[in-house]
Amino acid sequence: MPTSGNSVYHYTQEWTNFIKILSEGFKLSYCKETIIVDDKPRTFAVPILSFCDIPLSQVKDHMLKYGRYAIGMTMEWAIQYGLNPVLYLESHSIVNRSLNSVLDFLHEDWHKLMDKNTFSRFYDTTYKSTVCILKSIKNYGGPLTRDGRTRRYKFYDEREWRYTPVIADEHNDEYPDIFWGDEFDDLRKRFPSKPHFNKYVIPIKTKDIRHLILHSEHDIPLFIEDLKKMPHLYNDNAEEFQLLLTKIKTATQIEEDY
Repeated sequence: MPTSGNSVYHYTQEWTNFIKILSEGFKLSYCKETIIVDDKPRTFAVPILSFCDIPLSQVKDHMLKYGRYAIGMTMEWAIQYGLNPVLYLESHSIVNRSLNSVLDFLHEDWHKLMDKNTFSRFYDTTYKSTVCILKSIKNYGGPLTRDGRTRRYKFYDEREWRYTPVIADEHNDEYPDIFWGDEFDDLRKRFPSKPHFNKYVIPIKTKDIRHLILHSEHDIPLFIEDLKKMPHLYNDNAEEFQLLLTKIKTATQIEEDY
């Protein structure tokens, strides 16, 4: 039995979110992360889009946490758009201890310490590259709070992949590449609802879709009618539309048959 699949999946709890993604494409939002380094939490938010590569035969627990609707994309699509597996760090490891210095480095007011030209070169190379790496880092395990309850959780089990574009090239002031913990009030005011980005859209085509997972069989008739309103997915081609229908599965089928 494989420990990773040949597809990447984006799961959601809500039917409306599922349909909106298929209609408009994948969009980014800021994700709050807390990295624990030697028992010291460091919190920030970065713009990402999350997937996982858990095979359908092992995805039951994941669906309980993240939802029974999912879009499974080909690994070729993931590579085309530069997705990468998350780097999971154990909180007391040598690598993770080095992260404290990296976070301190990023948090410096470098624009005040350099002249304009030097800062511009530094920002376009060292700073943005370091932030890009930071976007792909997550705790191996740690506390997770859901529904007011906190428990120990192994994030490593999620087998996460992320889309982590550098966005500050075009929208430095409007869309910062990182918000620190002391800036979260500003983040919530500026971006009260998700998705936070409408200008960064990853399109979806039939050839890139491996699986379309619905909650149950009761969703299928309504879903087919919704697909008919999305000709961009199948190039308004009847054969491609029929091919798209063969990709439909349900969470109930997965739980019973995989």
